[in-house]
Amino acid sequence: MVEWSIAAVLKTVETRVSGGSNPSLCANQAAINRIKSQGIILATFLGEKMSTLQTPVTKNQDYAISVIRLLSTIFIVSCHFLQYYNNKLAWNFNIGVQFFLIISGFLYGKKYADFTVKKVFVCIKKLLFDYYIFCAIAILLNLIFNFDNINFIKIFRTLILFEHLEGITHLWYVPLMLFCYSISPFLGHLKSLIEEKKYNYVYKLLFLALFFYLVSYFFHYFNPAWVCCYIFGFLFSENLSNLKKTFIYFMIPLSIFTSIFQYIIHYLSTDSIYYQQINIIVRNYPKEVARSFTAITLFLCMYFALSFIKFKPTIKLLNVTDKYSYNVYLCHQIFIFMPLSTLGFFGNKYINVLFCLFTISILLFIEIILSKSFKK
Repeated sequence: MVEWSIAAVLKTVETRVSGGSNPSLCANQAAINRIKSQGIILATFLGEKMSTLQTPVTKNQDYAISVIRLLSTIFIVSCHFLQYYNNKLAWNFNIGVQFFLIISGFLYGKKYADFTVKKVFVCIKKLLFDYYIFCAIAILLNLIFNFDNINFIKIFRTLILFEHLEGITHLWYVPLMLFCYSISPFLGHLKSLIEEKKYNYVYKLLFLALFFYLVSYFFHYFNPAWVCCYIFGFLFSENLSNLKKTFIYFMIPLSIFTSIFQYIIHYLSTDSIYYQQINIIVRNYPKEVARSFTAITLFLCMYFALSFIKFKPTIKLLNVTDKYSYNVYLCHQIFIFMPLSTLGFFGNKYINVLFCLFTISILLFIEIILSKSFKK
């Protein structure tokens, strides 16, 4: 994330006041000086406050990626709130996880030469560390407030990532990321073989299609469309970073195709011959593939737009989501959906949402504190 630091330089000017023989003139001049002095103090105060919103520039951060990560976090949380209230807009925000997968692939793909088996174990350790801390909290809360609906088998299956307790089913993301990490050394080797080839993005797209069909045929545990989002970010990180014109031209037909595909999947009847044919082609994953195409297209549009913008306003919240977006993802859903939902405490929907956000913030704070304590 590229962050801009704005330094405000304020110069104070000492004004000489000539007393003269006119006392009212002197009084007026003194009042003017006081106003100037107060104005300088106010400007200094505002300058200091504005400077707190700025942070130093760091070369290893990508402004576009940080903004997209922030939007992804907002999309995911908003989607689940809207889903609780059965609002159809929920499905318009249902691409936040795909953004996360693309971002993860993008960041690791830029360092593909260093992504060894040892690096895989380091990533898995980091991923599971916060996962098990959150699971311990979630299990404790269920034992206190939902004791009748929890048992040893459910707890055990949650701990081995086979299934998850009620209210935290969003944790399917964790085993999916473990799988993505495990195939990353292979992706790095593949990338090193084809990166220097002309029109290398054609080879990458062919591999994406091949991988999708192999997983959909032989490995049903993971959604192949979701995994392909990670692979896309991993393989195309160089193309995105270099902003090659040939790749930008690829966006135009991709956007057109995505729009048509979304229309067919979401607006045509499932009995339509076009829908049935597409369903066969995409191995019964029509909605997942449609959302993946949408996420990739929007990601590309946002990445290019944010990369070309010269004025990049600093958003301090970017620092938070850069560091704690995974923690937010882990903690946010447990108090939205039953059995531990806090959205029904009050009669007003908006007060309930605020109260739910408050309880999520407390849980997030506890999880982060525990995580840092155990890491020490």
